[in-house]
Amino acid sequence: MMALVFGLASSSFTARLMTERDLGQYRFVISCVTVLTSALTLGLFSSAGTLLAGKGGRTFRTLVARGASTQAWMIAVACSVCVGGVLLVSEWPDALSFWIVAAAFLGSAMAWPLLLQEVLRASGNFLGLAVLNAAPTALFLLLLGGSRLLSLPLNAPLCATLYFLSQGLVVWILISRNGISLKPDRIGFAYLFKENRGLGLNVYWGSFLAALTAQSGIFVLQGLKSPADVAVFSLAVTVTAPLTLLPSAVGTAYFSRLPGAWGFPDKVIPLAWAVSLAITIGFCLLVPFAIHILYGERFASVTIPAQLLGIGSILNGMGDVYNRYYLANRDTKFLLKIAAIVCATALIVGVPAGAYLGPIGAALARLAASGTYVLILVYSYHVAQRRFGEKVGQSPS
Repeated sequence: MMALVFGLASSSFTARLMTERDLGQYRFVISCVTVLTSALTLGLFSSAGTLLAGKGGRTFRTLVARGASTQAWMIAVACSVCVGGVLLVSEWPDALSFWIVAAAFLGSAMAWPLLLQEVLRASGNFLGLAVLNAAPTALFLLLLGGSRLLSLPLNAPLCATLYFLSQGLVVWILISRNGISLKPDRIGFAYLFKENRGLGLNVYWGSFLAALTAQSGIFVLQGLKSPADVAVFSLAVTVTAPLTLLPSAVGTAYFSRLPGAWGFPDKVIPLAWAVSLAITIGFCLLVPFAIHILYGERFASVTIPAQLLGIGSILNGMGDVYNRYYLANRDTKFLLKIAAIVCATALIVGVPAGAYLGPIGAALARLAASGTYVLILVYSYHVAQRRFGEKVGQSPS
């Protein structure tokens, strides 16, 4: 929750102090690195978390962690090259030398949090997880404030540098304080790569397609419209981020009861839908005032995309509830097929809609993708319930 509060605060800060073009360029760089990192994990981090959570001595756990860290270092290099490439085709020549050096040093910031999250979760370090989720954004806010005190121009290169810096500092402090050894290890990497074939590939492809779906609107707007449109759309995405929490929390709360079961208890799903509907109505009514407070009149155009994305976020959150049922029963191949369909929907709808309608079109594409996601899962869930009831000679309530 604190991470969301800090995220909204930093979003408000940057929206008020940056030009629309710089804000859009900054968000585009972050999106590029996010998708690249998701693409290059290959499921190794997820597999490492599974292996670390199981039984194994200190030597085994160190081997697995170092194997995953080898992949993280590879991703760090790729992220640096990616950011450098974006800069080479951008209009930031005065910042090129400093930025490429900074990216080479800090490019791993997007990979290490993913790996550290798995390590901390496997060891049951929930305090460390809370710090990892909230502290980088809090530090980013402090660094933004420091830049204003020093009267530095808050442009895209500086903002992205501070973002990577805040991620990197928090991660390496946590690694140091928890005594985690993440030295690259060729043997550990080979072992983890072998185990990954049976553990993490389906999860990896699903996560990558989900990341691509989430960032597709920004890529379409950057390629077909302008950085200013990217800025409007990204602010709409930020203000709707909290909406998925409540519905998806339902699936998480009942996750341990779902393996081998009919499904959720009778009243859980209807109650979740009722609460989601109330939240959607309330959000659509209040979001114009929230945008005025957070971003000011300059970004009043965020309102309609935010309302569309708000509805999509609620639908996506409810889809995640049903998703937990299939995840608990390890039907990852089915979830992967759904992720592919949803990603295809986002791209097929997003390209023409984004080209003609800008941020509103990108929001409509996200809404179409979320609607497809939840419709497939709702239908499949009820079919699964019926088949389960027939199998045991009963009718699901």
